[in-house]
Amino acid sequence: ITRSGAIDLPALLDSEAGANVYDYGYAGSQKSLWLRGTGGTRVLILCDGIPLNNALDGQASLSFFPLGAIERIEIIQGGASVLYGSSAVGGVILLFSLSRLLWRDQIRIPMR
Repeated sequence: ITRSGAIDLPALLDSEAGANVYDYGYAGSQKSLWLRGTGGTRVLILCDGIPLNNALDGQASLSFFPLGAIERIEIIQGGASVLYGSSAVGGVILLFSLSRLLWRDQIRIPMR
């Protein structure tokens, strides 16, 4: 990741073969990831096993994910729906954070 010289996650993924990132406006706006011609709604993005795709449109907001928090990235191109479900028809992006508890610490649901 460091040697790539990318400034953010979309730029890093766009440099990979078979991956295309489409920008929908100015810097910091929504960016859509396509793997091997399959749109962002059919590409599953997981961070430490937690899906980042939202329920509204099925895409993940790549612009707001801090590149400095990522330890490594694994890209599975092509159909992975047998293992990951129908959201992974185009492929899966697996993000492994430096702190495995990065997202779990920020999500708190009060139980009464």
